Amino acid sequence: MLRLFRHYVPATLVVVIAGDIAVIIAAVGLASGLGGWIGQGALWPKTLSLIAIVLSALYLADLYNVAVEVRRREQAARLLLALSGSALVAAAVGFAIPDLRFGRLAFGQIFGAVSIGLLLWRSTWLQLRSNDRLRERVLVLGVSRAAGDIIKLRTIGSRPFTVLGFLSDDPGAYEELPLVAELLRKADGQDPRHGHAPELADLF
Repeated sequence: MLRLFRHYVPATLVVVIAGDIAVIIAAVGLASGLGGWIGQGALWPKTLSLIAIVLSALYLADLYNVAVEVRRREQAARLLLALSGSALVAAAVGFAIPDLRFGRLAFGQIFGAVSIGLLLWRSTWLQLRSNDRLRERVLVLGVSRAAGDIIKLRTIGSRPFTVLGFLSDDPGAYEELPLVAELLRKADGQDPRHGHAPELADLF
C-alpha cells in the first residue's frame, strides 16, 4: 500500500495507472514522430488532456478496481468501450478548444496505438497477476478478525501472493475464518467446511 494525500492506495493500482499513462504518451510520441500534422498549439497540453480523458474513461469502465479479477474478453470489451467514449470526448474537447485539438491523421494514429498498446499492456499484466508461479505463497499463523483483510490483500499489494491457509488450534477459529480460506492442521485434523485438513507438506 502507498499513502497519497492521507489515503492508502494499492501499489498494484499505481503500477497499472503508470503503465496506462506510459502507453498514451508513447502513442502521442509515435504519432508526432511519423511526421503528420499534430495540430496547432503546444503538444504537452494536448497530451495531458488526452491522459485525463482516457484515464477517466477507464475509471468509469471499472478498469481500476484491482481487487476484482476479470477475464481477458471482459477486460478487452471494457477497454474498447472506454476508448470509444474517450475518443468522442477528446474530439469534442478539441472542437471546443482548438489548442487541444489533434490533426485528423494524428488523432486516428494516436487512438489506434493507444488501443493496441493498452490491450497488450493490460493482457500482459493480467497474465502476470494471475500466474501462481510468480506469486509468493504465504502460510498465516493464527486466525483473527484480520483474516478477511489478509485475503483481500492477495491481489492489491505491490507483490500479489497466494494464501496457502491459516494455521490455528483455536476452537473458535472457524468462526473468524473467511469462507474462501483453508484452516490447516487443527488438533482434530478436521475442518467441518472442507473435510480433512491437508498436510502442510502437500502445500509446498
